Amino acid sequence: MAQPAQKRKRRGVILSTYGWQRLQDAQEQLAITQNEGYAYTLEQLSHLTGLSVRSITRLQSCKIAVDRQTLEEFFRAFDLTLTEQDYLQPAGTHAEADVEKPIVRAIAPDWGEAPDVSTFYGRTTELTTLAQWILQDNCRLIGIIGIGGVGKTALSVKLVEDIVGNRELGIGREMPDCASTPTFTHVIWRSLRNAPPLETLLAELVPFLSGQQETKADISRFFQCLQHHRCLIVLDNVETLLESGDRSGQYRSGYEAYGELLHRIATTRHQSCVVVTSRERCAQSAQWEGNPTVQMLTLSGSPEASQALLKATGLTGSAAQTQLLCDRYRCNPLALKIVATTIRDLFGGNIDLFLEHNVTLFGDISDLIQQQWNRLSDLEKQIMVWLAIDREWVSFAQLQADLQGRISSIQVMEALQRLQGRSLIETNASQFTLQPVVMEYVTEMLIGRVRDEISDRSFPIVSSSGSVLQTHALIKAQDKDYIRDSQIRVILTPLIVRLLHCLGAQKEIVYRLKQILYRLQADYPNQASYTGGNIINLLRHLQVDLSGYNFSHLSVWQADLQDISLHRVNFAHSDLSKSRFTQPFGFIYSVAFSPEGQLLATGDNNNLVCLWQVADGQPRLTLKGHKGWVWSVAWSPDGQILASGSEDCSVRLWDVETGNCLAILQDDSKDTIKCVAWHPNGRFLVSCGDSNKIRVWDVQRKACVKVFQEHNNWVVSAAWSPDGTLLASGSQDQTIRLWDTNTGECLKTLSGHDSIVWAVAWHPDGKTLASGSQDQTIKLWNTRTGQCLKTLPGNSAVFSIAWNPLSPGHPGDEGNDVMASGHIDQTVRVWNTRTSQCLKTLQGHTNLIWSVAWNPDGQTLASGCDQTVRVWDVQQGKCVKILQGYSNSVYAVVWNPDGQTLASSSSDRLIRLWDAQQGKCVKSLPGHNSWIRGLAWSPDGKMLASGSADWTVRLWDASTHQCLKTLEGHHVWVWTVAWSPDSRMLASGSSDLTIRLWDVSTGKCLRVLQGHENGIWAVAWSPDGTRLASASDDRTIRLWDTSTGTCLRVLTEHEAWVKSVAWSPDGITIASGCDDHTIRLWDVSTGDCLTCLQGHHNMVRSVAWSPNGCILASGSEDQTIRLWRADTGECLAVLQGHTGQVGAVSWCPVGRSADNLVLASSSTDETIKLWDIKTGRCLKTLRADRPYEGMNITGVTGITETQKATLQALGATRSNVPLGTSTPHLTLLNSGASHPSSGSPEIELSG
Repeated sequence: MAQPAQKRKRRGVILSTYGWQRLQDAQEQLAITQNEGYAYTLEQLSHLTGLSVRSITRLQSCKIAVDRQTLEEFFRAFDLTLTEQDYLQPAGTHAEADVEKPIVRAIAPDWGEAPDVSTFYGRTTELTTLAQWILQDNCRLIGIIGIGGVGKTALSVKLVEDIVGNRELGIGREMPDCASTPTFTHVIWRSLRNAPPLETLLAELVPFLSGQQETKADISRFFQCLQHHRCLIVLDNVETLLESGDRSGQYRSGYEAYGELLHRIATTRHQSCVVVTSRERCAQSAQWEGNPTVQMLTLSGSPEASQALLKATGLTGSAAQTQLLCDRYRCNPLALKIVATTIRDLFGGNIDLFLEHNVTLFGDISDLIQQQWNRLSDLEKQIMVWLAIDREWVSFAQLQADLQGRISSIQVMEALQRLQGRSLIETNASQFTLQPVVMEYVTEMLIGRVRDEISDRSFPIVSSSGSVLQTHALIKAQDKDYIRDSQIRVILTPLIVRLLHCLGAQKEIVYRLKQILYRLQADYPNQASYTGGNIINLLRHLQVDLSGYNFSHLSVWQADLQDISLHRVNFAHSDLSKSRFTQPFGFIYSVAFSPEGQLLATGDNNNLVCLWQVADGQPRLTLKGHKGWVWSVAWSPDGQILASGSEDCSVRLWDVETGNCLAILQDDSKDTIKCVAWHPNGRFLVSCGDSNKIRVWDVQRKACVKVFQEHNNWVVSAAWSPDGTLLASGSQDQTIRLWDTNTGECLKTLSGHDSIVWAVAWHPDGKTLASGSQDQTIKLWNTRTGQCLKTLPGNSAVFSIAWNPLSPGHPGDEGNDVMASGHIDQTVRVWNTRTSQCLKTLQGHTNLIWSVAWNPDGQTLASGCDQTVRVWDVQQGKCVKILQGYSNSVYAVVWNPDGQTLASSSSDRLIRLWDAQQGKCVKSLPGHNSWIRGLAWSPDGKMLASGSADWTVRLWDASTHQCLKTLEGHHVWVWTVAWSPDSRMLASGSSDLTIRLWDVSTGKCLRVLQGHENGIWAVAWSPDGTRLASASDDRTIRLWDTSTGTCLRVLTEHEAWVKSVAWSPDGITIASGCDDHTIRLWDVSTGDCLTCLQGHHNMVRSVAWSPNGCILASGSEDQTIRLWRADTGECLAVLQGHTGQVGAVSWCPVGRSADNLVLASSSTDETIKLWDIKTGRCLKTLRADRPYEGMNITGVTGITETQKATLQALGATRSNVPLGTSTPHLTLLNSGASHPSSGSPEIELSG
């Protein structure tokens, strides 16, 4: 018997998607500067890298293994350093199941908003012609051109249905022979009627066409999809991108990129086909004459469709008269549908009578719509305008809300029936919208009316009850985010353009809008209308600074007031109904829907737990009490109690009706709580975090009843099985453990991940467990056998996972086979776990996704991270709501060597420069895309360095305030930066476990220091520049030789994360601050711990030596600063006054004697304080203006008390009294007494 062939061992490495993308970006950048923007050929790449064409082809395939040295050489050619994220080990080198790769197969078509064409007449010739161009002639670009209403959209949908059906089901008519033609693997239909910018369209197309593998959507990647796959793409309503009038056929301003796209589609070699429909040709189409891969079909009316349509309407008339009617309206289906209602209503359905009395010649569909518009009632016109504003299918209830409930339901329903009878609206499952041609007409009419109302010097808008600006919201602040974006593009922006043409200058528009406001306030105060909100939205999009504006005594409905500054704006006694505001929350670590799906809970790094109403996104409650970041929130099964786990080492239980804290679960440990999870019976709760212990709490007794502790490192995730018999936990030790709930016995250890397991989640059937890891994979496990069933392919670290919650066996739904995951690459992915296929890639966040959660309805998904919470319609793959937070926690403060200027960095992504003497902010430096924790002046004071959660380091010119360089190389957050004493090198530390040393003059990375087992919080150079100290989450401090990169020593006596490190001025001693509440002083030469300074009651965030080396300052999450005598370790004083965590302390470098030392401190309370160390007095408090600083909301209506409180938290005032303040003071330990600050009071200054 023949022995089976032995499987050949696979060697080498395979380029990962992450590595491939890094190479693509580098090649594109080099091509721009070195190759005139043209992509490199294989031969050019061979010359550039010194590798053979064959090796490059194998390498770029991302399927064939090459040796690591080859990969390193290729990366080196583009000034890239090869990292472990850039490659994968080939399948077969692991003992577990191979990573599954999606099978190349035809993906289900994405129909978008394609209409139903189940009733379709005629067009056999056109369909056959189009199919031949696509399937036989392999045309790259096809245009269907025709006037409005002629049937272009329906024809394009029917064409795709027939092509797809011919492959899968067979069709009723004979199609061209296409047996030898490759099938389309990807089919997508998109309407452009809302004029999406090209980047918005590509963000939908590229992920779909790439099988959700590509998240960076640009033209280059789009064409890679067209080349690698056979795609059929339909773009409907291209005319929305084109100018009208004298510039007909030219692209509108801001849409010129579409011209480049279509030109490249027409002229670049690929295997796909793009079909566009338009009412007119674009001017550039003349360039494609004679190109056999480009075809244009001019669509005229359809006699067959027209005859069939009239027959279906039940009109009476002879065959000759019916034909005459069709001819008169050019066989235009929409025109005939509209005119048929006139014949039926006015002529009893008799075609002959109509033709006798009506001799109007049909010119354009808009003429016919105008005739119908003139016959509409006021209510019907209002409904038509609202449908044009809503821009998608809307329910009857939404229409009623738009009309403000002023008209009875019966009247509205009757009006809708009449509009449907006139073929002006479309209905589907009790929802309504406008036919595209009609929507365009009504939108144009709306824009024209509003332009006239604003430009009319008599201001009819103020007194006329029929003013459109009064009765309709031009944009709806509370609408779905993608719809509001469409309203801005299609209504607000064109209106501003026309106002500029009409009035000549922006200042004239602003003048008119302000005059309207004054008239309204004087003559019609508190009049119920949309005028106030519309004017604010117009001013906002004119980019007018609204500071100091008076909007008092107005109805300010549907105003978008989120993410803008409204300093000293007066809204006193105004109605703010349905307006949208920024919310006072920070970086989101956890999101969770309540069991009934009506509330959403969030936990953030402002120590807050917030409850939000899902329906409208408004705040319900803000729960305060935690003293540290809130890492986890979880609802009790009955939805009555919310549990939250925090960095302050406690679990809190909250009553969700009252907001009261019911209990605090805490023991003597100093473990940050990373995860909390309820047992299905609601009596027990599990918590875990920065230790190897898992605690089970009896909620009724408020006591810890069990401790599981077999993990070898932190336990950061935990989940109960649906029946409550098992507990799963994920750990820093790279394993998952399954525990018997009753006995506490570890039943199984699931191994296979190569990094920390951030998330575990049970399938609703209780048999399968999913785990997500920083090793970029999601694994599915059989919990009975412990076998890894499959590994979902990925290219980005996984921080959160959640199964769709629909119950098993849900009729017609495979919800339980769907999972969502949050990733480090700022995306949320939705998976079909049966096929291992990524169904959707949801993009929009600007930082890693810490948490994802399904609504119990299984249709919507929430995700949180970058000071935003996003709610997604998963089926459409679109964001329907964004909750925008604001937090200006001051993470770092550093003195310029001149002692005159302070620099600070914050969670609002800005660096601020302060005049220390005056206490004023003199300059803000924008540029980073996320919060900034690392900040350092160069020793010569000429440059400033900053490190951010956007993964970059930036270098700034101190005199010009320009960004000189952006240093890229870290793969995740950059926590810390430090200059070498000679200002020639910069060190940066990151959560990617590395320290990088940079050449400041060139911006190149000189060396990567590796050895820490977790993120690096702080780095500091020795005074002589030969050594570097680093502090890490792995509870160690490392000393490095900066010339060789060698680790000289590891200091290991801390018991938790080490957050700060600082060298004494003489270079003999190192101080470190830790989450274990202690500061340690170390002898650098021996590595011995000299002393342990205790006194803080929470984590120590920062330590700094005074310039003379005599005093050590420490800042803590206990909201205090302590001053320590360096030689004895005695605590000299406690500086109190901050109301948030103290994140940084920095000594003024000018003072050298004990009599003139000044210390700066920064805090999450959004302030910087300057302290006189001799007296302990706070000299100044520096604070940047919050978004709503000084905004007057006295007497406002339309918002809840909770909403008013959130506005006050962002600077608003009521009755001219701001939210409470506190007075800083000093506690002198040697006296044992607490005294208010003596001398002049604290100075509060705005910056």
